[in-house]
Amino acid sequence: GNTMSALQPVQPQYNSGIPVAVTVVSASGVVAPGAKQVIVNNIGNTWIFFYLGVVARAATVADLGIPPNSQKVFTKDQDVVNYSHIAQGAGSSIQVANGEGWGT
Repeated sequence: GNTMSALQPVQPQYNSGIPVAVTVVSASGVVAPGAKQVIVNNIGNTWIFFYLGVVARAATVADLGIPPNSQKVFTKDQDVVNYSHIAQGAGSSIQVANGEGWGT
């Protein structure tokens, strides 16, 4: 397999960012199987809850919470391609991007 010779900050894959409106109803999407990381930016003004896994399912408030105006980086296996999200309230948006590197 490929290895990195030095620790590098995670970098988004160009043109992979998907802006998504997040509501109080769960919605879902997929990420590239070959992506090593998934970068999730909560660019909204309320908490969102994010699920990333092998099996497609609805997100709930029991999933990972991402506060407003913050970023989370998920390291994943090749078979992890499904994500879903739900918001605590109205007015949220996220950007989901494939990436590679080490989360900071």
